[in-house]
Amino acid sequence: MQEQSNVRFLLGARIQDPTADILTFTFQRDVFGQDLYALQVPRQLLQKLGGQGFIDYLADFYLEQQPAETARIDRGAVVFALTYGIDYSRLGDAA
Repeated sequence: MQEQSNVRFLLGARIQDPTADILTFTFQRDVFGQDLYALQVPRQLLQKLGGQGFIDYLADFYLEQQPAETARIDRGAVVFALTYGIDYSRLGDAA
């Protein structure tokens, strides 16, 4: 049996500037950082939806904008990447 790699499930999310009025999330979809997708949302959405609501909105919006991703990953992977990226950037502290 051939070994399976989890590389095809790779997804990372990083915030460019957690203090900006327009938040730019960069999704990294490969190991080498060559397959990137940027998503911009107003900071006010975080304040309006709260932490988990904001993450849920972003996950749904990302998958809506990138429908081919649903063949590669599931919504849970997107939520996980966003949660980790937001925690790592300390976005909540900058809100």
